[in-house]
Amino acid sequence: MCVPQPTWTDSISFLTSLIDVPAASASARLLAQVRPRWEDRVVSRTSMHDLLFTLPVEEYPFDREVRAAWHGGIFTISLVEHESLVSTLDTEEATATAALDSFLSQLVR
Repeated sequence: MCVPQPTWTDSISFLTSLIDVPAASASARLLAQVRPRWEDRVVSRTSMHDLLFTLPVEEYPFDREVRAAWHGGIFTISLVEHESLVSTLDTEEATATAALDSFLSQLVR
């Protein structure tokens, strides 16, 4: 069964509506920063506390995914393939955009 994919606009709107959730605010900022380069190449899925990026052709369970989760000013960005951690990086918000770009490049390889 094909489930409609969330749009980047929907994800950013959802996150920015959670004004009392610092992780959501940080994730919304990060998502908006990488959007111009990745919106047409990956699907952005989100929850209140993290971002999940997948390839447009994949359905759950995803073969490959990138996750970004914010905790107290630090993003943890991870690449997972077939439920196994391939790589992970902890980075400050100031460098999170470049780090996420690198991980998304690995996702779409």
